[in-house]
Amino acid sequence: MPMVVAGQYGQLNCDPLSLRLTPPCAGGDTRAMTGKVLLGTVLLVAGSTSAHAGGLFLPGTGPVSTGRAGAAIASTEGPEAIAANPAGMAKSEGTQITVGSSLISHSQSFQRNGSYDSVPGQNLAWAGDRYGVIEDNAKPKIGFGSFQAIPLIGVTHNFDCVLKGFSAGFAIFAPNAYPTRSIGDDYQLDDPTKPPPPTRYDIVSQNATAINPTVAVAYRVLPQLDVGARFTWGISQVDSRRFTWVGENYPEWSGSDSNVVLKAKDSFVPGWSAGVTYRPLPALEVAAQYTAAMKSHAVGSAVITPSKDARLSNQMVFFTNAVEPDPLCQPGTSSTELKACVDFMLPMFASVGGRYKFNNAAGKMRGDIELNVQWENWSAASDTKASVKGLINGEIDIKDTYVRHGFRDTYSVRVGGSYNSPVAGHDLTLRGGAAYDSGAAKPGWERLDFDGAARIMATGGASYRLDRYQFDLGAGVALQGTRNVGGDCNPTKTAPGCLGNGQQTPVLDRAGWDPGQSAFPLESQAENPVNHGQYKSHYVLIMLGATTWF
Repeated sequence: MPMVVAGQYGQLNCDPLSLRLTPPCAGGDTRAMTGKVLLGTVLLVAGSTSAHAGGLFLPGTGPVSTGRAGAAIASTEGPEAIAANPAGMAKSEGTQITVGSSLISHSQSFQRNGSYDSVPGQNLAWAGDRYGVIEDNAKPKIGFGSFQAIPLIGVTHNFDCVLKGFSAGFAIFAPNAYPTRSIGDDYQLDDPTKPPPPTRYDIVSQNATAINPTVAVAYRVLPQLDVGARFTWGISQVDSRRFTWVGENYPEWSGSDSNVVLKAKDSFVPGWSAGVTYRPLPALEVAAQYTAAMKSHAVGSAVITPSKDARLSNQMVFFTNAVEPDPLCQPGTSSTELKACVDFMLPMFASVGGRYKFNNAAGKMRGDIELNVQWENWSAASDTKASVKGLINGEIDIKDTYVRHGFRDTYSVRVGGSYNSPVAGHDLTLRGGAAYDSGAAKPGWERLDFDGAARIMATGGASYRLDRYQFDLGAGVALQGTRNVGGDCNPTKTAPGCLGNGQQTPVLDRAGWDPGQSAFPLESQAENPVNHGQYKSHYVLIMLGATTWF
């Protein structure tokens, strides 16, 4: 994030016709850049860049705000302000370009409670064995090893020559998250030599991708008051693989499973955010920002492969396309590829914060400390709806699958700050922060596709500022510890529920989610809490960035 010092450029000579900035340079050197051309170029680059999004967010966006553990809505400026609080763009002078990334590695393991059931009529070598520990072995396409790159590419420009106090910018960015999963992805249905992963009804593989060109504007209404807003045209794509029950399958026999591979895309996911920054005193800034929910209706295809042993009413199971069209999700044209839709939402959230700056005798800032509080409306974004338009055995509609998460709203507290010191004739800034985020998953509802655990995060970083460049580096960790979720309920055909008397708990009152059951609607889903067990997870972060200005 650029940290422009007032007067850094000297006297700016403005040419209103070309929107050029011409700072005075020794020897008559003139550096001019047309603002519109530069912004359009960065938008073109941003529009062709993939940014992974999804999951529950880690604090921060970009190398500087992440290095402060997300405590940045009052201090942010330049391109990072587009993501954190667009009002912060009003603080910047001239043209600034930032290219940065947060590299995130997620370590996750799960051991389900209980053991593999015996299946009548089947001689399974693993029957009665304790469920083993399953780990996420994801290797993201963008990044290296287990580290996934979350980019921030942006540019801001101050248009004082046209309208005093007005700034604008473009960016590509995504929330700090880790949506990629690979958990038992090497398992093949009907493999007689290998026990099926106990996590297969949750997720086997997953990759969510977003391309988010964003335009933002800011205006200095008063010397003490800045306002700003951003508008995003999002493009989302979801690829996933998981297993579902064909019919009743209390023993969880793979012979009654289907392998579901789904790919869907939404070419328009609109979003917007607004923010304000107010300076009641020269050393004090207070800020607030609001980000609206982003709703996606992704359309694509699904390939459903049932086990060779799968039966319904003693008939071999097969899937075909639906006969009647659906206005939101048209039927497919292939017997093996069915049309599918996925509806999901990224929630609205809001933040407030305050920042106090410490100045030296010359009036230059030596350091600052900032406190932010954030609320995220995850209760409204709890369930993902997957609709596959087809028939089972030519007569039974494939029912909509609700990937339920049992989310509740989350709250976080973030504290961060910085300290500036001259080193070798240039400015070195050290920064750090800590944050606490409450858990989104209600008791009994944790799962592997989305991270719903509470976390404590600690980060640190540094910037070194030259005459026309700033380089940022940081690192952090988010700790979530060990969580024991749920109990040991194992429904059977004769005792199909977890109420204590063998009766099923009503669907909306269950403490945990159940496998997808393609032949039954949500209200008739059999109770089978397959997510109960021991979870361990943590994140490691590396932040890199560079900024230039003119």
